[in-house]
Amino acid sequence: MGYALVLPGEVCARYLGALGALAAARLAGTVRTRAPGLWLSLVSGGGVLLLVQAILTAAGIGGLDQLLLTASEVALCCGLAAAVCTVWSRPAGTPARQLGLLVVFAAVSAALSPVRLGPVRAAWIVPAVWLLADGWRARRGQMLPAAVAAAAGLALAGSGQAFAGVCIAAGALAASWLPGEKAGMAAVYFAAGCLGAAAAPDITTAVEMIVSFGCAAAAFLCIPSRLLSRPQLPPRMNPAELQAAVRLNQLAGALEAVGQTVQQVVERLPRREEGYEWVVQRVVGQVCAGCSRYSICWGEKKEDTLAQLDALRPLLENSGVVQVHQIPPGLSQCARPGALCESLGRGYALLQGRREAAARSRAMRAALTEQFGAVASALAAIGQQLGAGESADEESAARLSQMLWSLGLEPSRVSVLADRVGRVRANVLVKRMPIGDAEATQLAIEAGRCCKTSFELPRVTTSGAFTQLEFGEKAVFSPSCSEFSLPAKPGELCGDHAEHFCDARGNFHLILCDGMGTGKAAALDGAMAASLTSRLVQAGFGGEQAARLVNVALELKSDEDSAAALDVASVDLYTGQLQLFKAGAATSFLLRAGKVRCLTGGSLPVGILEGVVGGVHRITLYEDDLLVLCSDGALAAGEDWMAAQLEAFGGMAPGPLAEKLARAAADCTAGRRPDDITVQVMRMEKSMV
Repeated sequence: MGYALVLPGEVCARYLGALGALAAARLAGTVRTRAPGLWLSLVSGGGVLLLVQAILTAAGIGGLDQLLLTASEVALCCGLAAAVCTVWSRPAGTPARQLGLLVVFAAVSAALSPVRLGPVRAAWIVPAVWLLADGWRARRGQMLPAAVAAAAGLALAGSGQAFAGVCIAAGALAASWLPGEKAGMAAVYFAAGCLGAAAAPDITTAVEMIVSFGCAAAAFLCIPSRLLSRPQLPPRMNPAELQAAVRLNQLAGALEAVGQTVQQVVERLPRREEGYEWVVQRVVGQVCAGCSRYSICWGEKKEDTLAQLDALRPLLENSGVVQVHQIPPGLSQCARPGALCESLGRGYALLQGRREAAARSRAMRAALTEQFGAVASALAAIGQQLGAGESADEESAARLSQMLWSLGLEPSRVSVLADRVGRVRANVLVKRMPIGDAEATQLAIEAGRCCKTSFELPRVTTSGAFTQLEFGEKAVFSPSCSEFSLPAKPGELCGDHAEHFCDARGNFHLILCDGMGTGKAAALDGAMAASLTSRLVQAGFGGEQAARLVNVALELKSDEDSAAALDVASVDLYTGQLQLFKAGAATSFLLRAGKVRCLTGGSLPVGILEGVVGGVHRITLYEDDLLVLCSDGALAAGEDWMAAQLEAFGGMAPGPLAEKLARAAADCTAGRRPDDITVQVMRMEKSMV
């Protein structure tokens, strides 16, 4: 409508006609179809605009250049409308919506170029504030395309704007290396603006850049932090993942309910306690019933008979049998002494068997309940991981699949996923084949090129006719780890078992199991607990969940008592977050900046109780931090001795340090009861890019 006020009638006619056609089409699309009708409006308005201009050109009002200019205006409006429609209709986080936002951002940057107040240019302030806000939220991955879009938009506005656009993009990217620090980001951005002004083509542009960059930094500082830190929407999940997460959570709830129901029923049912009285009743039924002295023994002298039979209990508890000559004098009148002794022996043996069966039944019920609970917890954790949301990168998956086919690997399944913070992982299933270190290294390089990132060496798992390759994005940290063990006696098996590995999700795990005692039995318990824990942790179970299942396995392994102290340490290699689960394990140690911190866990080993009682430490690790796990044999000289050793020799490499600590601990145990000694050392180091 503003054109009608400032333009001649023959010029504004075309715009008024196009506006009327657009309004009519918009009304028709809304009323008749209840649909937005955006494209119908654009086609109608643009068509009328071109038709009016064509008529004016034919009548001699305006030349061919004006008609071409009008056509370009229509095309530009349609493109911007398509971008706005995409932003409006697509969910947050999708690539199409991000692309639409970049187009709109570039258009806004270009449209603001004529707006100015003295030396202050709006086109140099608004995009800069937007970019600084993105950098403050540590969204550097989204900031780079936006910076390029702003520079491109200003370049399209005119050659005089291009230099400022490049300086704005460079200054905002430099400031993004200080996420969360508003004053620091504003200072870096303004310094970059002053540096760019020194290279400006003329003094006027230099002054305008310094003033506009200063205004942008001041405007950014004036924005309240609560407006900048609005919550980020989670990535959109595809229906299959969402359904899987829901089903896993439902299954976890059902299994937990089953376990709780079994436990409640067991607790409410009356326990059948059978004692020595059951043996006496059996003797009465088998030996005394029908005897001519029944009325005397169980009538007149009932109390004396019960007392004499009770006197035989110690003999049965010690040897399990009673001889005729061992019958007390009070029972010397028994008409069937041999049958009495035989019935007592068999009855007591049956009682012992019934007691053992009842104990095994209780242990099985407890194990079943614990197993239901542990599996339910694991499924719930996996469901939460799925529910956290990961977006699929179909283009990278297609490139990766094509590369694998070109190598002759014939993949049957390829997926590339990115989590909410942008970490990329790839999962590939190929036909069964051996993959060595050289092949794994080359595959990691080629897969990284396909997915436009850097991958660690893949985790290779072979099962049946397939081999699975799991690629994880190269992490911030790459720890070095080593362990050293000494058996209690030379030539014997060590009851301790330690191992470490990295999974495909960027977590580094350390496992240390100390089988109770020494020798072959302790070695079997330690190796079994460590092996089960390792497989469960690699499958996605947490330390506590794995310990609950290992506890069940040790309980049911044999009739003999089996127990093992357990340490499970998991480190997120992207953030340095450590979660250390301890069940009956010896004190662990953290060396940081020359000072030692003790990480204790006053709980019981797994395999002793029906449930697991453990403790969890959560700590953030930094570069050069040293984590030491050890068995109780390494602490025979005390925790203070170990802390002093770490303060003195903490600068050594993990391998030599673990061996030195283990051998020094063995020297300190001279003259004491020997025990297995294991020391596991991990040092946090930055990844080599």
